[in-house]
Amino acid sequence: MILLNYFQLIKLFIYALNQNIFYQNILIPSIKLI
Repeated sequence: MILLNYFQLIKLFIYALNQNIFYQNILIPSIKLI
């Protein structure tokens, strides 16, 4: 049970990291273009 929660936490962290990379690579350059 604890292991499952730990795995979900890692999955959430990876998802947040991917979202952060997405924003830095796509959203910020778009703002700089405008």
